[in-house]
Amino acid sequence: MRWYRLHPRTRDIGCQRLEFSELIWNDQQDLNSFGKLNKIQIIGCDALFHVFPVAVAKGFRQLQVLEISTSNIEKIVKESDSQDFESDYLEKLIESKCDRLKTILLSSVLFQISSSLRVLNISSCHKLKEVFANKNEDDVLGEISFLKLEELKLEDLPWLTNFCKLQLQLSLIANITCDWMSENEDIFRSGKLNHNTTK
Repeated sequence: MRWYRLHPRTRDIGCQRLEFSELIWNDQQDLNSFGKLNKIQIIGCDALFHVFPVAVAKGFRQLQVLEISTSNIEKIVKESDSQDFESDYLEKLIESKCDRLKTILLSSVLFQISSSLRVLNISSCHKLKEVFANKNEDDVLGEISFLKLEELKLEDLPWLTNFCKLQLQLSLIANITCDWMSENEDIFRSGKLNHNTTK
């Protein structure tokens, strides 16, 4: 499956068990091709090494749900540090069984999605070291608030050493699943995690 032309009205894309497909999107995609896309779900497409190229990632302004469960994925965005991923309305980010993935997105992306993100589920990504990484190790990005986050799942991540290097302000989260949380609270960041108890 390769998208070569404009699809400005497409709202949902689901790819399941395309076992031999190494490419979903063409590298030379027009920025307006998927301007109204709300949901991407990619499951069991184990020949993929990235989800989408930079040209496509820059056009996901309306994306609300991104779900990926594909074992060979190494990067969400091809040939990029993932800072080119843009979405102002992302509500659900779900990553599971991505065994080669070492980081999800850059910390700078958090400032775009923090006001809308409601569900963050990361599980069984066995090489993941940092959920949101800094582009440069010494970058100091300050504090960020997740005022709408309702569900947080970080489970079966044996190599996880850090969540992100930002001071986090979390709203009252109704559902938290962190199988290492009691012993590794500092994984969230290099400093203290702030958790608001009132909405």
